[in-house]
Amino acid sequence: MIFLAVFDGIRSKTPIAEQVTYFKEITTFTLLAITLISSSKLMKKRALYFSNIFLLIYLVLIATVVISLNDVSRSLLPTLLRNDMPTPYAMHFKNIESIVLVFVLIHYEHLTGRKITALMDFFVQLCIFYVLFTLLIYFKFDNTSFFKSPWFGRVSIGYPTSDAQILAFALAYLVFGKTNIKSTVRGIFIAILCVGVLMNATATGIISLGIIFIAYFFYFLFSGKFITTFSIKNSVYAIIVIIIFFTGKQVLGKVNDRAVDYAALLENKMGFVTNKINASLFGQYNPEYYPDISEELRKTQVELTFKFNKDFASLLLGGPISLGTFIENENYFLIRSYGYVGFTLYYLWIVMLLFLAFKYINKYYGRLLMIAIGILIITNSAIATTYLFGLAVSFGLFVSYFYYHSSKDYLEYDDV
Repeated sequence: MIFLAVFDGIRSKTPIAEQVTYFKEITTFTLLAITLISSSKLMKKRALYFSNIFLLIYLVLIATVVISLNDVSRSLLPTLLRNDMPTPYAMHFKNIESIVLVFVLIHYEHLTGRKITALMDFFVQLCIFYVLFTLLIYFKFDNTSFFKSPWFGRVSIGYPTSDAQILAFALAYLVFGKTNIKSTVRGIFIAILCVGVLMNATATGIISLGIIFIAYFFYFLFSGKFITTFSIKNSVYAIIVIIIFFTGKQVLGKVNDRAVDYAALLENKMGFVTNKINASLFGQYNPEYYPDISEELRKTQVELTFKFNKDFASLLLGGPISLGTFIENENYFLIRSYGYVGFTLYYLWIVMLLFLAFKYINKYYGRLLMIAIGILIITNSAIATTYLFGLAVSFGLFVSYFYYHSSKDYLEYDDV
């Protein structure tokens, strides 16, 4: 499951994407069956709350019926129609699956007898391999022979926004979590993950890096301590690797025009982010970095899809998931597809997790979950996170990590 999650963006760019998708779904629901069959003692109220059981019930029992009665043809929006978009029921299935993934991951230690830390470490190691594999394929091989043409200006052979956020989750764990990875290796890994996020050249990824480093700054400011995984020595290693990457970029540009395109796009994305911050805080605005094409596209998607099915029932309960599939924004996708009821149930879960994380803010796992929630909320503004397998698994790992590490301090509920 973890391997399929990290490489989900690459999977979608290969000619065997459909076959791997079937294997991915079979894997998920086989693990669910094993979880349910293994022991009734696994069915604790706490596990159900952590895996958003109320939204799952709503999606299965109510949203399925509403979608069958209130969905609309995608021919209403021919200007946004893409051949690679899933069918409405496939989209619905994947959103249900995202909750199942969290439930399965929460039971990892019960099922395997191994610590969740081992799985998180494996997740990080796969992310490191992903970054190195992407750089190798992108610059040294003709990737169009197996992978589809890369995105313009992005050093990526997958799905840049999703890939960048998965790497950001891994980076957050490496900085704030307790890991078995040796200190020196962590410093190098931190640098590689920073490069991995930046090479996808997304504003969302840049902001996520900002969240991680600002969170670390506040931790140091209030505690006066360095986190072991982000010590001065590791910081030096990270800076050296990043300098080598961005210096090497100039050399690569001489032999590969795509490196030049990447440099221009990354500069534009960074300019867009800093421009937004300056406009919000200081009232200063630089028109050179506006508009951002991605942001304008999402605004257009939302405006077009909310022109249809604007009645009270549709806005309350959703239904037109065919329209929701066009929106690369989790918040508007939930409202359009599952109504304000689905949107509310989703964010009640996030608020519950945030409350619990704040309760344990003096513990490393509490701080880690808060940062993961911050990254998720930023990601929600740029992509439909419940639809994407890699993002669902990544955030599910953090929920599971917190679930187990807080279990000794948390009041255990009786078994169902």
